Formats: sequence, structure tokens, C-alpha cells
Amino acid sequence: MDLIPFKGAIMLTRTSPQRTVVKSESLFPVLWPWNDAESCRSSMMDSVRARSFTSFYLLATLCILIVIGLGDPRLCDTQVNALICSAAIWPTELFTAPHEFVLSWFTAPWFMHAVDQAIFCTVGFLVFTQSYECRAGTKNTIILCLGGTIIAATLVSLGLNLGHMFSPENEWINDSLARSWMGGSVAFYATIGGLAHFARTPWLMIGSTAIFEAWNHFLNGISTATSSAHMIALAFGFLMGLWLHPNGVLPTESDDDSFTELKVPHGGG
Repeated sequence: MDLIPFKGAIMLTRTSPQRTVVKSESLFPVLWPWNDAESCRSSMMDSVRARSFTSFYLLATLCILIVIGLGDPRLCDTQVNALICSAAIWPTELFTAPHEFVLSWFTAPWFMHAVDQAIFCTVGFLVFTQSYECRAGTKNTIILCLGGTIIAATLVSLGLNLGHMFSPENEWINDSLARSWMGGSVAFYATIGGLAHFARTPWLMIGSTAIFEAWNHFLNGISTATSSAHMIALAFGFLMGLWLHPNGVLPTESDDDSFTELKVPHGGG
């Protein structure tokens, strides 16, 4: 019996990376905390899981407020104030104690110095940060919150220190250098910048935030340094969004790692 030779070649190909579109058609793509990215009702566990960083931050800051209390941006006279002072961002430490300045990037956002600040940060995270995290994911949220804090704290502190070098008698600069900075408002402003990419008209959301901040500074009386930090974080979040999810599109790897194509050319002779 003659044997028929078999010539075969197997070509395996993987599924190509997919891109998940999560861009909203809303002018302001905020979500209810109990909804998913498609604005559909989800279970409590799924909602918390999709917003794990936001949930942890809000729970942690609430516990800190209950157990430790509020700090003071200028005084470190009591045991509680001394503890919070050690965690806060001090602009002068950028040059006098850079290791402590770097450490404060990670500790300052968890502490508050006033009730209105605590409410402002809580509302900001409940409205904007959780919406961004649900749409863009926990990893991107941490990148924006931490990166926005680092960039804003460093640039504002650098500006204040340089201003003091050239104008040591400037009362506003000296007053800003004599206090500390804490809270999570800079972090959630960064997520507003990122969230704008999921809006139908991103610049409308950015412009509305800038108008609000103008009111916050000129009419509400928030300090120039704080307002500047907010705007730096907003710009950082928006620019990072151009890389992380341009036009509200998240690049994701396919969950299916199986091979999708099997070709077996064959022939006989």
C-alpha cells in the first residue's frame, strides 16, 4: 500500500487588540454612583468594585475625620495638629527637606483642615472622580489623582519659592509659604480633566470648570495658590487623558487569549 505524503502547515493567529468605546453623548458625562458606564443600574457590589479607589478614599478620609479630626494649615501646636502637619505639603520643604516633600504627595490628600473643605472634596469625589473611575478604570484614576497632586504641589511650591527669592518682602508669597496644604481637591480636579474626554464637547466641561474656579477665587475667596493648583491639576488631567484615552476611547487587550484562526494547507503526491 502506497503512503500518501502529507504536507501541512499550521498558522495560528491571535485576536488583535480591541478598543472599547466608552465615550458619552452627554455634555457632562457624570454618572450616578449606582450606575455603570452605560448609565444602567448596577448592583451595589459591582458599583463599589468599579469605583474601588474612590470608595476607599471616601471611607478612609471619613474615618480620619472621625478618629483624628481636622488639622490646621498653620499651627502645629497640639498633638493632632503636629501629626497632620507632618503629613501636609509645606512649600518650603521642596528645598529644605525634599524627602519630606515627596512623602507628603502621598499623605496630604487624606487630611482636611476645615469642614467646608471636607465637604468640597467629598462632593468632588462623589460627582467627578467616581464617574471617571467607572469609565476609565481604577489604574487611570490613581494615575491622575497622584500625578495631579505631584505636578500641582511641585509647580506651585517652586513658584512660591522662586517668588520669595526675587521678592522676599512680598506679603502674599510669605503668607503662602508660611502655611501647609492638604486635602483631595487637586486630585479630583485632575479627574475632571480626564473625564472631559468622555464628554460630547470636552472643552465645554473644561471651560465650565475654569469659570467655576474663577468664581471660587475672586468671589468665594479661595487663595491664589490653591486656585492655581486646581487649574494645574485640571490641565494635567486633560493632557494625560489625551494619552490614556484619546477621544474617550480606552485601548484594551482582548480578554480572549485563544487562537482564532487555524489554517492547514495540505497536499498529496
